[in-house]
Amino acid sequence: MSALRTFGFGGDDWGGQREGGPTDAELAFATSLNSLAPGLDYWLHADDDGTPWLLVSLDFFKKRAVSATLRLDFDDRGIRGGWSPSFSVS
Repeated sequence: MSALRTFGFGGDDWGGQREGGPTDAELAFATSLNSLAPGLDYWLHADDDGTPWLLVSLDFFKKRAVSATLRLDFDDRGIRGGWSPSFSVS
């Protein structure tokens, strides 16, 4: 379930492993993205040095199990995206 839909914008209970709420840039990005593609999942993270970053994901299901995940990683350096390596097929 999407953290934006569940907890509302500006809430401090988004998914992820980082305490506190989103940065202003993360909130602006998530707000814009959510208006274009509602239903995404938002996860707050931080690098080892404390640099915050936001993971946005969209899961694809096959027989009620996640079979693939598209992701965007957003931080103060930009955005990267693609298929999550967790579901790479050999």
